[in-house]
Amino acid sequence: MRFETAYTLTLFSRLPQNITPFNLEFDGIVFEIRNMEEDWRRLIAYVNGPVNPDTLVIRTGPATIDGSEPSRGIEVHERIRFHNVLTRSVNLLSFLTDVPIRYAHNLEHDRLIPETSEDQERLEALGTETLFLSIRGDLYARSFSYTNLLNSVLNSLALKELGLELYSKAILMQEPYAIFREFWKILESAFGAKDRELLELLIKFPPVQELGFTDKELTELWILRGRASHAESQGGMKELEHVVLETNKKLHRLKCLVEQVILTKGVWGSKSLGVKRLVGLTAIVDKDGKLTVVKDSYRFIEP
Repeated sequence: MRFETAYTLTLFSRLPQNITPFNLEFDGIVFEIRNMEEDWRRLIAYVNGPVNPDTLVIRTGPATIDGSEPSRGIEVHERIRFHNVLTRSVNLLSFLTDVPIRYAHNLEHDRLIPETSEDQERLEALGTETLFLSIRGDLYARSFSYTNLLNSVLNSLALKELGLELYSKAILMQEPYAIFREFWKILESAFGAKDRELLELLIKFPPVQELGFTDKELTELWILRGRASHAESQGGMKELEHVVLETNKKLHRLKCLVEQVILTKGVWGSKSLGVKRLVGLTAIVDKDGKLTVVKDSYRFIEP
């Protein structure tokens, strides 16, 4: 049995025309560019490879609001391996052409391709050709409001040039473990410290305390940061899969912390614990991912 999935690649500038055809293979999984639009800035890439038919199972989606039957589909456990080949290939293509590339999953192209009569019988026994894909939905909110800010506040914030640069580069990343890793660099830059020294400074920093962080939680995030840096290269697919799931769960919590450090660090790049709050705290993402709105959002602002 083979599985095939497709992605739309969007290029920030024209791709050299002599790059196509472009095919790569990693552990039997093939990345292939098949379609290119006329402006050479959008293309369709397919990822195709073998899957074990014995691991294919039916998954049922959550209950529906209108009481209709929930969706059912075939779950492909090896899907993360195909996504990993996609990211490797896009990174390589971007390096070869010196062109930044973003990608988006084309769900309608996902399909299982039977190669033998036994594969066909397996699909028929499952009772559907629809594929199951778990989509995670998050309640997203910033920890502050950017509306109606005074020019003096914007000017003060703009002076934290390195922090803003690191943040803007972090949110350009598409993989949660990569964003997680880049967010941690902002904390290192803000305090001019790393590892245990950084953790000791963070736990003493008043805005971090206001967000409810404990030494245990910060240590866990720091360990996860290390795993996010090495999962793809050292830990194998099991480790990568685990890190992707864990960084997804913790990303909004870390993002809340990073935003508040940028908005409150008195002297950037120093070990000083001085606070200069530029914008009121409006929402907190807790350690369980729950969002709490702060009613009196200006009670934390320094006079």
